[in-house]
Amino acid sequence: MAWIENAQRQTDTFLSFSKIFLELKACKARAALLRSQARKDEFWEEANERHAKEITELIMRLRGWWVKMGQLMSTRADMLPRAYVRELARLQDDMPTSEFPIIRDIIEGEIGKSMEEVFVDFNRKAIASASIAEVHKAHLMDGTECIVKIQHPHVQKQLASDLQVLRQLIFWHKHLEGGPDIGSMLHEWQKEAVKELDFRNEAKNHQRAIDAFKRGNIEVDVPELYHDLCGVRILVMKYSPGFKITDMDKIRFHKVDTTKLMAQICDAFAYQVHVDGMFHGDPHPGNIMVEIKPDGDARAVLLDWGLVKCYDKPTKVAICKVVYCLATLDMNGMVDAFEDMGFEFDKDKREDADPEMVMEGMRYMMSDSETGNKAQDEELKEAKEELMKTADESNAKERIRNANPVQSWPQSIILLGRTISLIFGLTSTLECDFQFLAPMTRRAVEMLETRYLPEELARAYQDGKQIGVAQAKKRAEEREK
Repeated sequence: MAWIENAQRQTDTFLSFSKIFLELKACKARAALLRSQARKDEFWEEANERHAKEITELIMRLRGWWVKMGQLMSTRADMLPRAYVRELARLQDDMPTSEFPIIRDIIEGEIGKSMEEVFVDFNRKAIASASIAEVHKAHLMDGTECIVKIQHPHVQKQLASDLQVLRQLIFWHKHLEGGPDIGSMLHEWQKEAVKELDFRNEAKNHQRAIDAFKRGNIEVDVPELYHDLCGVRILVMKYSPGFKITDMDKIRFHKVDTTKLMAQICDAFAYQVHVDGMFHGDPHPGNIMVEIKPDGDARAVLLDWGLVKCYDKPTKVAICKVVYCLATLDMNGMVDAFEDMGFEFDKDKREDADPEMVMEGMRYMMSDSETGNKAQDEELKEAKEELMKTADESNAKERIRNANPVQSWPQSIILLGRTISLIFGLTSTLECDFQFLAPMTRRAVEMLETRYLPEELARAYQDGKQIGVAQAKKRAEEREK
């Protein structure tokens, strides 16, 4: 009977999302008939509230891998209306939980002991529940406070089914609305998601992150693991007191410097990508806590190392070169570095590409999400909305798509793009003035100069072929200030 339930789930999912899509299309048509901008704003505010709740409730009912999609969307305060960000944020740690007998069976099946032999007490009420697992507080027999992460039942069976429906939805959206083919992105996501279901992989990644952050003196914490209590569907780690990074009431109460906090998080990410080679692929707000130290200093705590990506040396070198060339305005070098990463370019379109446009687009993607000035931020928001409106009313999107010199994206870079998107969205959510490119540039230059390509960079600097390492360093330092 499992195949019948699976077919029913797929049909329900496809029809539900299709209904929402048609409703949004109808709203767009109705809004176009309204003459007053004030009336249009009021109309969209009501429509966004309604559809945000509808989408969130649908995802909470479906659970499974749709939660991952919702979590990503919930971080894009720089792209989505606030109603969507607010409603979808519930998916980060407020999903339905399992009955305690099911939790007990999973725990005892994984560790091979009764719960009473391992825990002096165990809180039956989950403190958080997200896409693939829920989290409970407990105390070990020696009194140590810990966190127990238990995988939701049936989540493995839902993966293939949900991705199949997602492919169908993307196929029809592409044909109805246009847009890029992201089949390779789904393939890469599915490949990494399968690994995420074995918590033993997460335990290895978690410990590697602990060791790497210690070596690099990174100012972001990763909780200690109790390896003898970890298994395929369970993880046990030391409890880190703190609150979710988007809890703005507590951020303000503790007077947390969000710019400094984001600088530490972005530097940790830059270190992971450029130096260690393994980076966290799912840094949504539910996976980033803020712990207030005894001296009052705020420290980010990075959780959930199930979804990661590991890069070999050639890929790390190529990414360092992309960031370096971006900082030093070396367009040709950046395209070459993209090719080293596995991007394929249309030769004719590459020759016709506007270097300044490409460079500014890349710099915008990795620069400030906010200016720190409310009036300027409002002007930027209005400008972006006007730009999107103009693009909708013309063939701009089609022209841009046709002019795009990239023929195919390497699968290895897809998770990196998602991670950058999550961190960039978080910067917007916290409303802090911080340039994401600054720590990326500093780490990239540091590694190219000292480990990867010191002789090549020295020659390029001496020959005057491009802006040198020293100036790239100076620019990075100025951005971080």
